[in-house]
Amino acid sequence: MDRVRVFLRIKGEREEQNISFTDTSVIENGNTYEFDRIFYGMDQDEVFSSVASMVKRASAGSNLTIFTYGQTGSGKTFTMEGTEEHPGLIPRVISELFQARDSVFLSLIEIYNEKVADLLDPQNALTVREDKSGVVIDTVTKTECFSFAQAREVFSQGAINRKKEDNGTNAQSSRSHLILTLYLKQEARPEHSYSKITLVDLAGSERSSTDTPTEAHQVKKPRTERSLETGNINRSLLYLSRIISTLSVPSARTKHINYRDSKLTFILRDSLNGSSQLAIIGTVNPDNRVESRNTISFLRTAKEIKLTSQVSEEKIRESLLFQIKQLRNENHQLSHSLETLKTEHNQETSTHPQTAALKASATRLEEAAGVMEELLQRAEKIEISVKNSENSFIATKSLSNTLQQTLYQELTRIRMEEIENICDLTTHAPPSTGTAPQQRPKSGS
Repeated sequence: MDRVRVFLRIKGEREEQNISFTDTSVIENGNTYEFDRIFYGMDQDEVFSSVASMVKRASAGSNLTIFTYGQTGSGKTFTMEGTEEHPGLIPRVISELFQARDSVFLSLIEIYNEKVADLLDPQNALTVREDKSGVVIDTVTKTECFSFAQAREVFSQGAINRKKEDNGTNAQSSRSHLILTLYLKQEARPEHSYSKITLVDLAGSERSSTDTPTEAHQVKKPRTERSLETGNINRSLLYLSRIISTLSVPSARTKHINYRDSKLTFILRDSLNGSSQLAIIGTVNPDNRVESRNTISFLRTAKEIKLTSQVSEEKIRESLLFQIKQLRNENHQLSHSLETLKTEHNQETSTHPQTAALKASATRLEEAAGVMEELLQRAEKIEISVKNSENSFIATKSLSNTLQQTLYQELTRIRMEEIENICDLTTHAPPSTGTAPQQRPKSGS
Protein backbone atom coordinates (compact mmCIF):
# COMPACT_ATOMS: atom_id res chain seq x y z
CA MET A 1 0.00 0.00 0.00
CA ASP A 2 1.51 3.30 -1.16
CA ARG A 3 1.31 5.94 1.56
CA VAL A 4 2.24 8.66 -0.94
CA ARG A 5 0.08 9.17 -4.02
CA VAL A 6 0.60 11.91 -6.61
CA PHE A 7 -2.02 13.14 -9.06
CA LEU A 8 -2.14 15.71 -11.86
CA ARG A 9 -5.21 17.75 -12.78
CA ILE A 10 -5.25 19.53 -16.14
CA LYS A 11 -7.58 22.49 -16.52
CA GLY A 12 -10.06 22.21 -19.37
CA GLU A 13 -11.65 19.31 -21.23
CA ARG A 14 -9.49 16.53 -22.66
CA GLU A 15 -10.10 17.37 -26.31
CA GLU A 16 -9.03 20.97 -25.67
CA GLN A 17 -5.54 20.08 -24.42
CA ASN A 18 -2.39 21.04 -26.30
CA ILE A 19 -0.25 18.48 -24.46
CA SER A 20 -0.16 14.70 -24.87
CA PHE A 21 -1.25 12.57 -21.92
CA THR A 22 -2.86 9.28 -20.96
CA ASP A 23 -4.77 8.40 -17.80
CA THR A 24 -1.50 8.13 -15.86
CA SER A 25 1.26 9.86 -17.85
CA VAL A 26 2.20 13.09 -19.59
CA ILE A 27 4.44 13.15 -22.66
CA GLU A 28 6.29 16.38 -23.40
CA ASN A 29 9.46 17.03 -25.40
CA GLY A 30 10.16 13.31 -25.59
CA ASN A 31 9.91 12.87 -21.81
CA THR A 32 7.27 10.74 -20.08
CA TYR A 33 6.10 11.65 -16.57
CA GLU A 34 4.15 9.02 -14.63
CA PHE A 35 1.49 9.77 -12.00
CA ASP A 36 -1.03 7.75 -10.04
CA ARG A 37 -3.83 9.36 -12.03
CA ILE A 38 -4.46 12.31 -14.35
CA PHE A 39 -7.75 14.24 -14.17
CA TYR A 40 -9.23 16.82 -16.50
CA GLY A 41 -12.47 18.73 -16.92
CA MET A 42 -15.09 19.45 -14.26
CA ASP A 43 -15.66 15.87 -13.05
CA GLN A 44 -15.04 15.65 -9.29
CA ASP A 45 -16.16 12.04 -8.80
CA GLU A 46 -12.95 10.53 -10.14
CA VAL A 47 -10.82 12.82 -7.98
CA PHE A 48 -12.53 11.67 -4.78
CA SER A 49 -12.60 8.02 -5.88
CA SER A 50 -8.81 8.10 -6.22
CA VAL A 51 -8.34 9.02 -2.54
CA ALA A 52 -11.42 7.32 -1.04
CA SER A 53 -9.44 4.31 0.21
CA MET A 54 -7.01 6.65 1.97
CA VAL A 55 -9.94 8.42 3.67
CA LYS A 56 -11.28 5.08 4.93
CA ARG A 57 -7.90 4.16 6.40
CA ALA A 58 -7.74 7.58 8.07
CA SER A 59 -11.17 7.04 9.59
CA ALA A 60 -9.85 3.76 11.01
CA GLY A 61 -6.91 5.51 12.67
CA SER A 62 -4.22 6.46 10.14
CA ASN A 63 -3.48 10.17 9.62
CA LEU A 64 -3.98 11.58 6.12
CA THR A 65 -2.93 14.82 4.43
CA ILE A 66 -4.15 15.94 1.00
CA PHE A 67 -2.89 19.16 -0.56
CA THR A 68 -3.29 20.93 -3.89
CA TYR A 69 -0.29 22.59 -5.53
CA GLY A 70 -0.04 24.75 -8.64
CA GLN A 71 -0.09 28.15 -10.25
CA THR A 72 -2.76 30.68 -9.43
CA GLY A 73 -6.00 30.11 -11.33
CA SER A 74 -5.23 26.49 -12.23
CA GLY A 75 -8.05 24.90 -10.20
CA LYS A 76 -6.71 24.22 -6.69
CA THR A 77 -9.65 25.71 -4.78
CA PHE A 78 -12.13 24.18 -7.23
CA THR A 79 -10.55 20.78 -6.55
CA MET A 80 -10.76 21.27 -2.78
CA GLU A 81 -14.04 23.15 -2.33
CA GLY A 82 -15.81 22.83 -5.67
CA THR A 83 -19.25 24.33 -6.26
CA GLU A 84 -22.83 23.37 -5.42
CA GLU A 85 -23.06 21.56 -8.76
CA HIS A 86 -19.56 20.06 -8.57
CA PRO A 87 -18.66 19.57 -4.86
CA GLY A 88 -14.94 19.17 -4.23
CA LEU A 89 -12.85 17.04 -1.91
CA ILE A 90 -13.67 18.87 1.33
CA PRO A 91 -17.47 18.32 1.27
CA ARG A 92 -17.02 14.78 -0.09
CA VAL A 93 -14.53 13.77 2.61
CA ILE A 94 -16.77 15.20 5.36
CA SER A 95 -19.79 13.40 3.91
CA GLU A 96 -17.85 10.12 3.80
CA LEU A 97 -16.82 10.46 7.45
CA PHE A 98 -20.40 10.93 8.64
CA GLN A 99 -21.36 7.66 6.98
CA ALA A 100 -19.52 5.83 9.77
CA ARG A 101 -19.43 8.18 12.79
CA ASP A 102 -21.68 10.51 14.77
CA SER A 103 -19.35 13.48 15.22
CA VAL A 104 -16.21 15.11 13.86
CA PHE A 105 -14.10 17.93 15.32
CA LEU A 106 -13.06 20.61 12.85
CA SER A 107 -10.44 23.38 12.85
CA LEU A 108 -9.71 25.88 10.07
CA ILE A 109 -6.63 28.10 9.84
CA GLU A 110 -4.84 30.17 7.23
CA ILE A 111 -1.20 31.18 6.83
CA TYR A 112 -0.97 34.72 5.50
CA ASN A 113 2.34 36.58 5.33
CA GLU A 114 3.85 33.98 7.69
CA LYS A 115 1.16 34.61 10.32
CA VAL A 116 -1.24 31.86 11.40
CA ALA A 117 -4.88 32.93 11.84
CA ASP A 118 -7.86 31.05 13.28
CA LEU A 119 -10.62 31.39 10.67
CA LEU A 120 -13.27 30.07 13.07
CA ASP A 121 -12.35 32.81 15.56
CA PRO A 122 -10.37 35.63 13.87
CA GLN A 123 -9.73 37.33 17.24
CA ASN A 124 -8.00 34.21 18.59
CA ALA A 125 -4.19 34.60 18.64
CA LEU A 126 -2.45 31.37 17.65
CA THR A 127 0.99 30.05 18.52
CA VAL A 128 2.66 27.16 16.71
CA ARG A 129 5.01 25.06 18.83
CA GLU A 130 6.40 21.57 19.15
CA ASP A 131 6.05 19.05 21.96
CA LYS A 132 6.68 15.31 22.33
CA SER A 133 3.48 14.51 20.42
CA GLY A 134 4.45 16.65 17.42
CA VAL A 135 3.59 20.10 16.08
CA VAL A 136 0.84 21.80 18.10
CA ILE A 137 -1.22 24.94 17.39
CA ASP A 138 -2.12 26.33 20.80
CA THR A 139 -5.71 27.46 21.49
CA VAL A 140 -6.90 26.75 17.93
CA THR A 141 -10.70 26.50 17.79
CA LYS A 142 -11.96 22.95 17.38
CA THR A 143 -15.70 22.78 16.73
CA GLU A 144 -17.50 19.49 17.24
CA CYS A 145 -19.99 18.87 14.44
CA PHE A 146 -22.75 16.26 14.60
CA SER A 147 -23.89 16.24 10.97
CA PHE A 148 -22.61 16.85 7.47
CA ALA A 149 -24.78 19.96 7.16
CA GLN A 150 -23.36 21.46 10.36
CA ALA A 151 -19.75 20.73 9.37
CA ARG A 152 -20.27 22.23 5.93
CA GLU A 153 -21.80 25.36 7.45
CA VAL A 154 -18.92 25.75 9.94
CA PHE A 155 -16.38 25.42 7.13
CA SER A 156 -18.23 27.84 4.84
CA GLN A 157 -18.46 30.51 7.54
CA GLY A 158 -14.76 30.16 8.33
CA ALA A 159 -13.70 30.19 4.68
CA ILE A 160 -15.37 33.58 4.24
CA ASN A 161 -12.59 35.05 6.41
CA ARG A 162 -9.85 33.78 4.09
CA LYS A 163 -7.69 36.39 2.35
CA LYS A 164 -8.66 36.68 -1.32
CA GLU A 165 -7.84 39.30 -3.93
CA ASP A 166 -8.20 40.09 -7.62
CA ASN A 167 -4.64 39.62 -8.87
CA GLY A 168 -5.38 40.45 -12.50
CA THR A 169 -5.41 36.78 -13.46
CA ASN A 170 -7.96 35.41 -11.02
CA ALA A 171 -10.73 37.59 -9.55
CA GLN A 172 -10.84 35.43 -6.40
CA SER A 173 -7.18 34.49 -6.04
CA SER A 174 -6.38 32.93 -2.66
CA ARG A 175 -3.64 34.96 -0.98
CA SER A 176 -3.10 32.51 1.87
CA HIS A 177 -2.61 28.81 2.55
CA LEU A 178 -5.82 27.26 3.91
CA ILE A 179 -5.56 24.26 6.26
CA LEU A 180 -8.68 22.35 7.32
CA THR A 181 -8.13 19.62 9.94
CA LEU A 182 -10.73 16.99 10.79
CA TYR A 183 -10.15 15.23 14.13
CA LEU A 184 -11.56 11.70 14.39
CA LYS A 185 -11.90 10.12 17.83
CA GLN A 186 -10.68 6.52 17.89
CA GLU A 187 -12.98 4.66 20.29
CA ALA A 188 -10.78 1.55 20.40
CA ARG A 189 -7.83 3.56 21.70
CA PRO A 190 -7.15 5.26 25.05
CA GLU A 191 -9.05 8.43 25.92
CA HIS A 192 -8.18 11.60 23.94
CA SER A 193 -6.78 9.53 21.04
CA TYR A 194 -7.57 11.03 17.62
CA SER A 195 -6.54 10.51 14.03
CA LYS A 196 -6.48 13.48 11.66
CA ILE A 197 -7.37 14.28 8.07
CA THR A 198 -5.69 17.49 6.93
CA LEU A 199 -6.89 19.15 3.72
CA VAL A 200 -4.65 21.94 2.43
CA ASP A 201 -5.46 24.43 -0.32
CA LEU A 202 -2.13 26.12 -1.01
CA ALA A 203 -1.93 29.65 -2.34
CA GLY A 204 -0.97 29.78 -6.01
CA SER A 205 2.57 30.30 -7.19
CA GLU A 206 2.88 33.60 -9.00
CA ARG A 207 5.52 35.62 -10.82
CA SER A 208 5.23 39.24 -9.76
CA SER A 209 7.45 40.38 -12.63
CA THR A 210 4.72 39.47 -15.14
CA ASP A 211 2.24 42.07 -13.84
CA THR A 212 1.07 44.51 -16.47
CA PRO A 213 0.14 48.14 -15.67
CA THR A 214 -3.52 47.27 -16.27
CA GLU A 215 -3.36 44.39 -13.82
CA ALA A 216 -1.55 46.53 -11.28
CA HIS A 217 -4.27 49.15 -11.59
CA GLN A 218 -7.00 46.53 -11.07
CA VAL A 219 -5.43 45.28 -7.85
CA LYS A 220 -6.57 47.47 -4.98
CA LYS A 221 -3.59 46.86 -2.70
CA PRO A 222 -0.40 48.93 -2.98
CA ARG A 223 2.30 47.19 -5.01
CA THR A 224 4.62 46.95 -1.97
CA GLU A 225 1.97 45.07 0.04
CA ARG A 226 1.14 42.80 -2.86
CA SER A 227 4.83 42.13 -3.47
CA LEU A 228 5.17 41.13 0.19
CA GLU A 229 2.24 38.71 -0.22
CA THR A 230 3.67 37.21 -3.40
CA GLY A 231 7.14 36.95 -1.90
CA ASN A 232 5.89 35.13 1.21
CA ILE A 233 3.74 32.76 -0.86
CA ASN A 234 6.56 31.89 -3.25
CA ARG A 235 9.10 31.61 -0.42
CA SER A 236 6.97 29.13 1.55
CA LEU A 237 6.31 27.11 -1.61
CA LEU A 238 10.04 27.12 -2.33
CA TYR A 239 10.80 25.73 1.14
CA LEU A 240 8.11 23.10 0.61
CA SER A 241 9.69 22.16 -2.73
CA ARG A 242 13.11 21.84 -1.10
CA ILE A 243 11.77 19.49 1.56
CA ILE A 244 9.95 17.41 -1.06
CA SER A 245 13.19 17.26 -3.04
CA THR A 246 15.16 16.15 0.04
CA LEU A 247 12.62 13.48 0.97
CA SER A 248 12.80 12.09 -2.58
CA VAL A 249 16.49 11.17 -2.14
CA PRO A 250 16.88 7.92 -0.11
CA SER A 251 20.27 8.86 1.35
CA ALA A 252 18.98 12.24 2.56
CA ARG A 253 15.85 11.01 4.36
CA THR A 254 17.72 10.13 7.53
CA LYS A 255 19.46 13.51 7.72
CA HIS A 256 18.17 16.51 9.66
CA ILE A 257 15.60 18.49 7.66
CA ASN A 258 14.79 22.04 8.71
CA TYR A 259 11.01 22.34 8.67
CA ARG A 260 11.07 25.67 10.53
CA ASP A 261 12.01 27.79 7.52
CA SER A 262 8.33 28.64 7.07
CA LYS A 263 5.08 28.27 9.00
CA LEU A 264 3.70 26.10 6.21
CA THR A 265 6.45 23.48 6.30
CA PHE A 266 6.52 23.50 10.12
CA ILE A 267 2.78 22.85 10.39
CA LEU A 268 2.97 20.16 7.69
CA ARG A 269 6.03 18.52 9.24
CA ASP A 270 4.18 15.58 10.77
CA SER A 271 2.39 15.03 7.45
CA LEU A 272 5.69 14.78 5.57
CA ASN A 273 7.67 12.85 8.15
CA GLY A 274 6.15 9.84 9.87
CA SER A 275 3.27 7.44 9.59
CA SER A 276 0.85 9.71 7.71
CA GLN A 277 -0.65 9.02 4.34
CA LEU A 278 0.00 11.78 1.82
CA ALA A 279 -1.81 12.69 -1.40
CA ILE A 280 -0.64 15.56 -3.61
CA ILE A 281 -2.79 16.94 -6.42
CA GLY A 282 -0.93 19.23 -8.81
CA THR A 283 -3.08 21.52 -10.94
CA VAL A 284 -1.92 23.03 -14.23
CA ASN A 285 -3.29 25.40 -16.85
CA PRO A 286 -1.77 24.33 -20.21
CA ASP A 287 -2.03 27.93 -21.46
CA ASN A 288 0.90 28.72 -19.16
CA ARG A 289 3.51 26.15 -20.17
CA VAL A 290 6.32 27.49 -17.97
CA GLU A 291 4.32 27.26 -14.73
CA SER A 292 2.85 23.92 -15.86
CA ARG A 293 6.35 22.49 -16.32
CA ASN A 294 7.31 23.74 -12.84
CA THR A 295 4.29 22.00 -11.29
CA ILE A 296 4.94 18.76 -13.20
CA SER A 297 8.58 18.87 -12.07
CA PHE A 298 7.43 19.27 -8.44
CA LEU A 299 5.06 16.30 -8.79
CA ARG A 300 7.70 14.16 -10.48
CA THR A 301 10.00 14.73 -7.49
CA ALA A 302 7.17 14.04 -5.03
CA LYS A 303 6.62 10.64 -6.67
CA GLU A 304 9.98 9.53 -5.24
CA ILE A 305 9.02 10.21 -1.61
CA LYS A 306 8.94 7.19 0.69
CA LEU A 307 7.51 8.12 4.08
CA THR A 308 9.18 6.25 6.93
CA SER A 309 6.95 4.68 9.55
CA GLN A 310 9.31 5.16 12.49
CA VAL A 311 6.85 7.25 14.47
CA SER A 312 4.06 4.71 14.06
CA GLU A 313 6.32 1.76 14.92
CA GLU A 314 7.61 3.57 18.01
CA LYS A 315 4.05 4.25 19.18
CA ILE A 316 3.10 0.61 18.61
CA ARG A 317 6.16 -0.50 20.57
CA GLU A 318 5.33 1.88 23.43
CA SER A 319 1.74 0.62 23.46
CA LEU A 320 2.85 -3.02 23.63
CA LEU A 321 5.32 -2.31 26.43
CA PHE A 322 2.62 -0.42 28.34
CA GLN A 323 0.20 -3.35 27.99
CA ILE A 324 2.90 -5.82 29.11
CA LYS A 325 3.54 -3.64 32.17
CA GLN A 326 -0.20 -3.55 32.92
CA LEU A 327 -0.42 -7.34 32.68
CA ARG A 328 2.55 -7.76 34.98
CA ASN A 329 1.00 -5.35 37.51
CA GLU A 330 -2.26 -7.29 37.47
CA ASN A 331 -0.30 -10.51 37.92
CA HIS A 332 1.48 -9.00 40.92
CA GLN A 333 -1.86 -8.00 42.44
CA LEU A 334 -3.19 -11.52 41.99
CA SER A 335 -0.09 -12.97 43.65
CA HIS A 336 -0.60 -10.57 46.54
CA SER A 337 -4.23 -11.71 46.82
CA LEU A 338 -3.05 -15.32 47.06
CA GLU A 339 -0.65 -14.44 49.87
CA THR A 340 -3.43 -12.58 51.69
CA LEU A 341 -5.65 -15.59 51.32
CA LYS A 342 -3.01 -17.81 52.91
CA THR A 343 -2.65 -15.43 55.86
CA GLU A 344 -6.38 -15.13 56.47
CA HIS A 345 -6.95 -18.90 56.35
CA ASN A 346 -4.57 -21.02 58.37
CA GLN A 347 -5.24 -23.99 56.16
CA GLU A 348 -4.12 -25.51 52.90
CA THR A 349 -5.10 -22.83 50.41
CA SER A 350 -5.37 -25.28 47.55
CA THR A 351 -8.76 -26.32 48.94
CA HIS A 352 -10.06 -22.75 49.18
CA PRO A 353 -12.64 -21.98 46.44
CA GLN A 354 -10.90 -18.71 45.33
CA THR A 355 -7.42 -20.20 45.10
CA ALA A 356 -7.86 -22.12 41.86
CA ALA A 357 -9.45 -19.12 40.13
CA LEU A 358 -6.69 -16.75 41.26
CA LYS A 359 -3.94 -19.14 40.19
CA ALA A 360 -5.59 -19.67 36.80
CA SER A 361 -5.90 -15.89 36.27
CA ALA A 362 -2.27 -15.35 37.23
CA THR A 363 -1.15 -18.05 34.81
CA ARG A 364 -3.20 -16.57 31.96
CA LEU A 365 -1.84 -13.07 32.57
CA GLU A 366 1.74 -14.32 32.62
CA GLU A 367 1.16 -16.26 29.40
CA ALA A 368 -0.40 -13.18 27.76
CA ALA A 369 2.56 -11.03 28.77
CA GLY A 370 4.92 -13.65 27.36
CA VAL A 371 3.03 -13.78 24.06
CA MET A 372 3.12 -9.98 23.74
CA GLU A 373 6.86 -9.91 24.40
CA GLU A 374 7.35 -12.56 21.73
CA LEU A 375 5.22 -10.55 19.27
CA LEU A 376 7.28 -7.46 20.03
CA GLN A 377 10.51 -9.34 19.30
CA ARG A 378 9.06 -10.69 16.06
CA ALA A 379 7.94 -7.22 15.02
CA GLU A 380 11.44 -5.85 15.58
CA LYS A 381 12.93 -8.67 13.46
CA ILE A 382 10.40 -8.02 10.69
CA GLU A 383 11.21 -4.29 10.80
CA ILE A 384 14.92 -5.06 10.29
CA SER A 385 14.08 -7.44 7.44
CA VAL A 386 11.83 -4.86 5.74
CA LYS A 387 14.49 -2.16 5.98
CA ASN A 388 17.09 -4.53 4.47
CA SER A 389 14.68 -5.40 1.66
CA GLU A 390 13.96 -1.72 1.02
CA ASN A 391 17.68 -0.92 0.80
CA SER A 392 18.16 -3.85 -1.58
CA PHE A 393 15.25 -2.65 -3.73
CA ILE A 394 16.64 0.89 -3.89
CA ALA A 395 20.04 -0.45 -4.99
CA THR A 396 18.40 -2.68 -7.63
CA LYS A 397 16.27 0.20 -8.91
CA SER A 398 19.35 2.43 -9.17
CA LEU A 399 21.20 -0.27 -11.13
CA SER A 400 18.17 -0.76 -13.39
CA ASN A 401 18.01 2.97 -14.16
CA THR A 402 21.74 2.99 -14.99
CA LEU A 403 21.35 -0.01 -17.32
CA GLN A 404 18.34 1.56 -19.02
CA GLN A 405 20.27 4.78 -19.59
CA THR A 406 23.26 2.85 -21.01
CA LEU A 407 20.96 0.84 -23.30
CA TYR A 408 19.27 4.01 -24.54
CA GLN A 409 22.63 5.64 -25.30
CA GLU A 410 23.80 2.52 -27.16
CA LEU A 411 20.62 2.37 -29.25
CA THR A 412 20.96 6.06 -30.05
CA ARG A 413 24.57 5.50 -31.19
CA ILE A 414 23.55 2.57 -33.43
CA ARG A 415 20.73 4.60 -35.00
CA MET A 416 23.07 7.49 -35.69
CA GLU A 417 25.53 5.11 -37.38
CA GLU A 418 22.73 3.69 -39.53
CA ILE A 419 21.64 7.19 -40.55
CA GLU A 420 25.23 8.12 -41.44
CA ASN A 421 25.62 4.92 -43.51
CA ILE A 422 22.43 5.69 -45.42
CA CYS A 423 23.66 9.22 -46.06
CA ASP A 424 27.01 7.85 -47.32
CA LEU A 425 25.27 5.38 -49.66
CA THR A 426 23.08 8.14 -51.04
CA THR A 427 26.07 10.44 -51.60
CA HIS A 428 28.22 7.79 -53.34
CA ALA A 429 25.47 6.08 -55.39
CA PRO A 430 26.45 5.55 -59.13
CA PRO A 431 24.93 8.08 -61.53
CA SER A 432 22.05 7.05 -63.78
CA THR A 433 23.13 5.91 -67.36
CA GLY A 434 20.01 7.29 -68.97
CA THR A 435 19.25 3.94 -70.68
CA ALA A 436 15.55 3.29 -70.88
CA PRO A 437 14.37 -0.01 -69.48
CA GLN A 438 13.58 -2.69 -72.03
CA GLN A 439 9.90 -3.17 -72.79
CA ARG A 440 8.39 -6.61 -72.73
CA PRO A 441 7.09 -7.74 -76.12
CA LYS A 442 3.38 -7.59 -76.61
CA SER A 443 1.55 -10.85 -76.73
CA GLY A 444 0.93 -12.19 -80.21
CA SER A 445 3.79 -10.26 -81.88
